[in-house]
Amino acid sequence: MAESTNQTINEVCAISNLTTEIIRHREVCDKLHQDLGLPRFEEKHLSREKSVRMQLLKSRKTIVKELINSEKTKSTPRELYLTELATSPVLSLSKLSNNVERSVNENEQLSDELKQQIKKEQEKVDKLDDLLYEHKKTQESLKVMLQGVIDQQQNLNDEQNTEEEEEEEKNKNKKKKKKKKKNKNKKDGEEKEKSNYEKIESKLKNQIEETKEKNSLIISNMIKFTNKFFEMPTETNEKEKETRKRKRKKQEKKKKKAKKPLSLGKILELLFESATNEPELKWIDSSPFWKPFVELLDRSGVIEKNPKNPSLVRLAFDLN
Repeated sequence: MAESTNQTINEVCAISNLTTEIIRHREVCDKLHQDLGLPRFEEKHLSREKSVRMQLLKSRKTIVKELINSEKTKSTPRELYLTELATSPVLSLSKLSNNVERSVNENEQLSDELKQQIKKEQEKVDKLDDLLYEHKKTQESLKVMLQGVIDQQQNLNDEQNTEEEEEEEKNKNKKKKKKKKKNKNKKDGEEKEKSNYEKIESKLKNQIEETKEKNSLIISNMIKFTNKFFEMPTETNEKEKETRKRKRKKQEKKKKKAKKPLSLGKILELLFESATNEPELKWIDSSPFWKPFVELLDRSGVIEKNPKNPSLVRLAFDLN
C-alpha cells in the first residue's frame, strides 16, 4: 500500500513538472510570436492549461497533506484514503493525464505551426533582403544618374549663362555702334546742313550785293537821265508858288520859306528805297514833291496812289 501511494505521488509530481515545462515552453513560444509580430495563442488554451496546472498543484498539496495526516493519526486506512483519492472527481489522475496529453498534443501542433510560420517568415525575410539589396542597388544607380543629370544641368546652365552674356555683350556693341553711327550721321548732317546754310548765305549775300550794285547803277543812271531831260523849275514857276502862298493863312507867312523842291531822280530814289520795305511801309507822302513830277510819274504808270489817301504813293511794280 505504501508503494502504491508513493507511485501515485511520483506520478502527480511528474505530471506537475510536465505541466510546468509545457507552460514555460508556451511562454517561450508567446515571446517568439511577440518578437516576430505573429498572433498569440488562443486564450482558451491558455486558460485551460492554467486551470490544469492549478488542479495539479492543488491535488499535489492535498495528497501530501493527507498523507502526512494519515501517518500521524493512523485512524484512517490507507486503502480507503487511496480509493477516495483515486475516485475523487476533482483529483482524478486519468482525467488529469488526459488533459496533460491533450495539452502536449496541442503544444506540439502549435510548435509545428510555429515552425512553419517561422519558416514562411524567414522566406519572406530572405525575399525582403533580396528586395532590399535590389532597392539599395537601384538607389545607388539612381543617385549616380541624378548626380550626372545635376552635373549636366549645371553645365547647361553655365553654357546658357555664357551665351546670354555673349549675346548681351553683342547687343551692347551693336547699340554702341548704332549710337555712334547715329551720332556720326547726325554730326555729318549738321555739318552738311551748316555748309549748305553757309553756301546759301554766301550765295544770298552775293546776290544782295549784286542787286545793290545794280540798284545803285539804275538809280544813278535814272538820276542822270532825269537831270538831263527833266530840268528844275524856272523863275516863271516861282510866281505860282507865290500865288499858293497868298492863299495860305497869315500865320504861314511867318514860317520859313519853302524848301527847294526835290528833283525827279531824288523822287525815284526814294520810291526805289521804299519799295524794298514791308507792304504797309512802301507808301510815302508825295506832298513835298513837285506836282508836275508826281502827275508825270502817275500818267507814265511808274507810281500808283493810295485809294484811301491820294497823297500817299508807291511804285506800281514790286522789286522783291
